[in-house]
Amino acid sequence: MWDFIRENVVFVSALAFVLSVLSFVYTYFRDRAQTKRWEALNLARVVVRNLRLACWKTVTRSEFDRIQWGYSDILGISSVDESGNMDIDHIGLPIQVVALTHAGKPITGTNATSVAELTSILQKNGIDPSTVEFHKLLRIVFQLVNSGGTTAKNIVLEVFSSDAEVNGKTPQRSEIGSLEPDEQTWSMTNLRFLLEEDLPDQFHLTIHYSYADIRDKRHDHTFHYVLDKSVGTFRRTHVAGDG
Repeated sequence: MWDFIRENVVFVSALAFVLSVLSFVYTYFRDRAQTKRWEALNLARVVVRNLRLACWKTVTRSEFDRIQWGYSDILGISSVDESGNMDIDHIGLPIQVVALTHAGKPITGTNATSVAELTSILQKNGIDPSTVEFHKLLRIVFQLVNSGGTTAKNIVLEVFSSDAEVNGKTPQRSEIGSLEPDEQTWSMTNLRFLLEEDLPDQFHLTIHYSYADIRDKRHDHTFHYVLDKSVGTFRRTHVAGDG
């Protein structure tokens, strides 16, 4: 009798142990799967927003018509007031005329609307205009936004253009650091053209960036954009490998 009871106690104990182990294993993998699902839904997600030409100066329409530019390819962008409404009385100027040394180094403080204005600035600073190069500069700005639910770490950004020098002769590369959920940062890129060079009707911009999520897994994204000169706005082109 006692032997039977002892045998059953051993069996029940062994069964209970097996069941507890199975329960632990089930709970572990269930929680792990739930954690992965939560992370997939809440992982960092860095996106590009508000890509546009930056207007460095705004003038009235009558001023715009009177400017003696001294170069071709004049660009004017409709201005927007503080309320976000179209300002029909003003025009934004995205092009700056700048001076560089023949070695390609920008000369500080030589940003102007026209060739005549830049020549005057150079002469006031004791610089012979014939000793420098005149360039047209377009400034592009955009935001990187973390639309995910966790931190994006070690963000690296690179910007390329096949139609112009970007911030000099090499592509722009910058290390941004981290972005918390819903945090954003602005980035700026300059496209530079020789003064006598005609701007292409469309020019292309490639934005590549990578970042690490909370699991330290890196994510790489490459997006291609085209700026239509006649419209002054960017549109994204769908090229294999985007994303």
